[in-house]
Amino acid sequence: MTHRVFTFADQTDFAELSGDNNPLHMDPVAARRTLFGHPIVHGVHALMWALDCWFQDHPSPVRLQRLRIAFLNQIGLDQEVRYTVVSQNDKKVRIDVFKGDEIVVRMMFEWQAGGASETIEISPVFPEQQTPDYLDRVSIKSCSGLLDLYLQPDSARRLFPNLSRYLCPVQSAILLGMTRLVGVKCPGLNSIFSELNLTAGETGGLGKINYAVSEFDDRYGLVMMKITAPGMSGAIKSFIRPEPHVQEAFLDLKKLIRDGEFAGQRALVVGGSRGLGEVAAKLLAAGGAQVQVTYRMGKSDAKKIADEIIAGGGQAGIQELDVLQPQNDWSGLVAPTHLYYFASPLISGSDKTGFSSALFGSFCNYYVNGFARLVESLQKLGLRNVFYPSTVFIDELPENFFEYAMAKNAGEKLCQAFSKKFPEMNFFCPRLPKMATDQTVSFHAVQSQDPAPIILSALRKFPVA
Repeated sequence: MTHRVFTFADQTDFAELSGDNNPLHMDPVAARRTLFGHPIVHGVHALMWALDCWFQDHPSPVRLQRLRIAFLNQIGLDQEVRYTVVSQNDKKVRIDVFKGDEIVVRMMFEWQAGGASETIEISPVFPEQQTPDYLDRVSIKSCSGLLDLYLQPDSARRLFPNLSRYLCPVQSAILLGMTRLVGVKCPGLNSIFSELNLTAGETGGLGKINYAVSEFDDRYGLVMMKITAPGMSGAIKSFIRPEPHVQEAFLDLKKLIRDGEFAGQRALVVGGSRGLGEVAAKLLAAGGAQVQVTYRMGKSDAKKIADEIIAGGGQAGIQELDVLQPQNDWSGLVAPTHLYYFASPLISGSDKTGFSSALFGSFCNYYVNGFARLVESLQKLGLRNVFYPSTVFIDELPENFFEYAMAKNAGEKLCQAFSKKFPEMNFFCPRLPKMATDQTVSFHAVQSQDPAPIILSALRKFPVA
């Protein structure tokens, strides 16, 4: 099997086997607030799958002598990847894992024939599921410790049948320990696994991984660790990923608002559980609007915002809504007078040099198709005012964001068409600049403006029908 699509069920099985239950992999709501915007596949999972593919064509017991891995990019759930042997000679192998035309995992290893000869104690059970450690940057500098080795044989055989049969069990347990080390222990909660280098050495010793941070670069969040394990030693390169962006509190935003300036609005804020929609919901509620915050999967996030608004003297509720679904249940909804449409997929650039029709289609599903269905449904309930945030990218057309800009432009054109179809309705499409949200976090310093004054200015310019 040279092609693979990793599902959430695959994630769950691997997290149980490895003990790496980092929210980046296992919690869709938490993962959407990371710079990736969605759960990603464990890098070591892709690595072990690729090794399992190789063993299918090389069915004999093997010990790894050297292993060099680079996790070059992320693999999302339900994305197809493929395994390719780039070269192999004199017991040296190079394998690449591709996502489309992009290499996501690059691995090189050397091997020798023969199975396990040493007797190392490995716990034949699943590791205890632990909450990933949150380490501040001071703690990371001096982080060190021991990590037990685990290999639950039935699960390992089911997930990696060829690897389990032909690779030394201790080395399989070490690979599983590497992802648990990075994702749970160091850097822990906010970690990204970048590279792994291991070399065979003396056998014997305790069935544990000994790790210690050898270098920490605070400028880039770079964490280097030295590793020793039974029969192997080497190094791990990882990074601290940026923490999710936190928008201003309701009471702080309330100071910017004139009393009652949005009173009388029954505002449905679609995509209001985070980001720009969260800011808009708080500002509207601070100005006296009765706000309904919608969510697709982040119910707890939406409830937290509504509770914050209510505690601060505003009016707010929550409503489940998936704009990608043709039918939605409006039975519990107070008919809105105003729609604020912040629904969006992950705003990413194209991975290819040319135009990506798939990416354009993904954006259009939110900015055109889902928006059109929602407006037509709510128009029948008395909706009269629609706020459709657009983007300055339409004018600027930054490299690799053509698909995003074109989809937003199509949304603007749809608003113009709806203005003719529904003359009693008012549509407003301000072109907004790049602002600080979960969507704009990055490893590198980026210039993103404070959303509160920009959104407030746009809300005040919204001509109400």
